[in-house]
Amino acid sequence: MNVLVVAAHPDDEALGCGGTIAKHIANGDNVTAIIMVEFITSRGAAPPDKPYLSLKGYHRVFNSYPDQKLDTIPILEINQFIEKWIRELKPTIVYTHSKNDANKDHQIVFEATLVACRPVPGASVKRLLSYEVPSSTEWGATMFHPNVFSEIDYDKKIDIVEPYFGEMRLWPHPRSLTGIQVLAG
Repeated sequence: MNVLVVAAHPDDEALGCGGTIAKHIANGDNVTAIIMVEFITSRGAAPPDKPYLSLKGYHRVFNSYPDQKLDTIPILEINQFIEKWIRELKPTIVYTHSKNDANKDHQIVFEATLVACRPVPGASVKRLLSYEVPSSTEWGATMFHPNVFSEIDYDKKIDIVEPYFGEMRLWPHPRSLTGIQVLAG
């Protein structure tokens, strides 16, 4: 099975559905993550010191839209970029941000992914699911109410999140190791 994850920022797919990515890979699925924005515009931070975890069956595609400025890009252009990858990869399942995220880039990526995955004759996408990103989703204007759950290997999720430990905070912040563990429940 082909799986697509559409994320605004390089740490979003790891924090949001890293455990599910690892589970798909363990099941032999091919997983591709599209990262829509480059890493350093808004914070001036360098990419992680440790290279991103290399997993057989997992690929990342990077776009270079400016961080925290997706609202300056025509939504049609963002839709078309995602649609291009859907046509090429023919994913059955697509994961993306929640529409309720506090982060504007996350909201735009959700909207563009929703349009790119709309049901049309011959479409490969059978399921479109949203994931929550700690310290973004729960701070949105409305609450995220998940209705699909997947049992994951917490240690594998931490392996995927590890390159982004520099983005982590201390407990009780939701983007802490304890916060991620509580969310993975």
